[in-house]
Amino acid sequence: MMNLFKLYFLSLILVFILNNNALFCKQNKYTISGNIVDSTNAQNISGATVRLDRTGFGAIANRNGEFTLSQLPQGNYTLICSMIGYETKKISLANLDSNIHLMILLNPKIFKTEDIIISANRRLQNIQEVTSSSLVLSQNEFINNSQLNFEQVLKKVPGLEVYDENVSIRGSDGFDFGLGTRTLMMIDGIPLLSGDNGDMKFDFVPVTEIERVEVVKGEGSALYGTSAIGGVINLVSSDIKTDWHCFVSTFSGIYTKPRYQEWDYSNSLTTKNTIQAGFSNGSGKFSAILSGNVSKDEGYRSYNDSKDFGLFAKMKYAFSEASDLNMYIIQNATNQADWVYWNSLDSATKPHANTNTSIRLQSNKALVALLYNQILSNNTFLNFKSSLFYTQFYNTYPTNAADYRQSDAFQNFNDMQITTSFGNYTLTSGLSFSNNNVNSLSYGLRNQKIFAMYSQIESKFNSNLITTLGLRYDYEKVLTANSNAEFSPKFGLNYKVNDNLNLRASVGKGFRAPSISERFANISYQGFSVQENLNLKPETSIGGEVGFSYHNEDFFLPFETDVSGFINNFQNLIEATFSSQDYSVIMFQNATSARITGVDLSLNFLLQKNLFLNIATTYIDPIDLTLHQTLKYRSKFSAKTSIDYSYSIFSFDLSYRYSSKVENIDEQIMLQIKDAQSRVPIHVVDCSLSANLAKFVNTNLQVSFNVYNLLDYYYTYMPGNLGPTRLLGLSLNWKI
Repeated sequence: MMNLFKLYFLSLILVFILNNNALFCKQNKYTISGNIVDSTNAQNISGATVRLDRTGFGAIANRNGEFTLSQLPQGNYTLICSMIGYETKKISLANLDSNIHLMILLNPKIFKTEDIIISANRRLQNIQEVTSSSLVLSQNEFINNSQLNFEQVLKKVPGLEVYDENVSIRGSDGFDFGLGTRTLMMIDGIPLLSGDNGDMKFDFVPVTEIERVEVVKGEGSALYGTSAIGGVINLVSSDIKTDWHCFVSTFSGIYTKPRYQEWDYSNSLTTKNTIQAGFSNGSGKFSAILSGNVSKDEGYRSYNDSKDFGLFAKMKYAFSEASDLNMYIIQNATNQADWVYWNSLDSATKPHANTNTSIRLQSNKALVALLYNQILSNNTFLNFKSSLFYTQFYNTYPTNAADYRQSDAFQNFNDMQITTSFGNYTLTSGLSFSNNNVNSLSYGLRNQKIFAMYSQIESKFNSNLITTLGLRYDYEKVLTANSNAEFSPKFGLNYKVNDNLNLRASVGKGFRAPSISERFANISYQGFSVQENLNLKPETSIGGEVGFSYHNEDFFLPFETDVSGFINNFQNLIEATFSSQDYSVIMFQNATSARITGVDLSLNFLLQKNLFLNIATTYIDPIDLTLHQTLKYRSKFSAKTSIDYSYSIFSFDLSYRYSSKVENIDEQIMLQIKDAQSRVPIHVVDCSLSANLAKFVNTNLQVSFNVYNLLDYYYTYMPGNLGPTRLLGLSLNWKI
């Protein structure tokens, strides 16, 4: 295996040498600088992205709209300038042979669509050029009404179902007891999945440090490997400002009293409070962000409170214009009640009768990561990522108690990638290695290693047609369990019919290796007993989609739309299966083959100036091919609709979220959880009124009043769990 990796690595270097022999010749270097301004009011545009197409050169405009690209070899370039809310501009620069300064005028767009995405193909590109359904949420879209909570941010994404750190993209995931995920979550391309449970960590990165959220739907294993079977969520961290910058963001909320007296468990109103604050500064070659966050949530149920504390640091050192090193240090600690399910529907805000409410669940997480970027030539660049992700959880039962749970896990992740362009082709190739070490009373002493190599070539046959072909090989080795090897190919097409219409299609394979907890769990958990299964195999899927995006700003109601049809065939899906002899005993097994077909539709309308209507719906038909019934714990239909209006300093947002009633759950779970069959469709209305007070206080200050679950609608998000009730909140975001 290692000889194979060495051979592959040498082949990458050979390709690099053959296509970039000019790198070793001394060349004159030039600079492109400029200013970016709004064409309608001549105001400077800060934060715009400037890049040279099919190269590694790029920059972010500073607060004065200024940018500089240095150390450029002589050659022909296409400069692309993008900014949220503005039309992308391309400028051809033929035979660059001197320093130049540009004045770039950007025209405002009707629809505030983000143009740039990194996650779809592991490189910076226009979102209209990718072959899979993708979308981007900018910080401006969620900072004022997110409760400074990442789960609330993801609830805005069409096609996603998200509850308690469980994400399902297009029905890929169901109810899994918090173990494993079919969606890969990352920060700047660095995985944020625990080494033991393989689950996401929503509360780990402060919302204020997330510049944008990129979501790629469908199989991502051809580039990202395990856990990207359903899709990818990449958190792009905030850029470090080159001058002094500080911020304070707060949220304070009150849960209203329930309508039913039987549910009223507290003599006073319960609250939720969060504060996040930090600063960034740069001096010479070194720049840094440092922030901290504290939150306390008393919860909307008895024995459902939590306290959270975190630190975030990102440091950057620029060795030269062509290379830099980024270092991340992130820490988080949470102390919370160990809520599992309700006592009954009549006492839905109280835990089941046998719960020991003195027990707490403590979790600690820490990440140390390095990200190195090197521009090797005008059309080749390299990046290297290395991280150590530590997760720990334990409850406060005595260590000899049957319900004591504890696990310490270290995940070491390393990835080296080279991207090079030659002619009409862009080749992205790399090597990856993950090592999970677990020391746990719940799972034992365990080790899981995954070696991988991947390559994807993108071809531009003309200005309108783009094709991608990718292949990844993963080899998983687990002590005391079966080893596994997986090949994950993917093929995609994107065709630009005209300036308004883009067509796309893709087909590929995904896979997910079982997590250590799914294989080796041997624990008791509040009435349930989970047993190990050493014979688990990886889940696999083969799926594809066809879709198009279209916009028309000359229609009597300017609009844009995106439509896609998709199908996924899953094999060896890992499900928590109840024993036929004892319904309190659970074992994870490759129990199911399934097929999920569906349609995504989104529509955005400009009803009148500054008044927007957004509609997004997803329909899926999830079929369990083994049991010939509807796949468990899936809603067939979901919709997310919002109306946004702005006037002067004020902006108003009214949103509605719907999920149809889950048709099928485990019958055995009803024997353990009283009234587990109680489930209804989900109807949640949120609203937000914000005011930008910058002109009055001479600084960037936004104040927002938010109401979540305005109608105080009652629903369950998993068996025996009442969804969040009405929450009234006030948020403040201040930047200087």
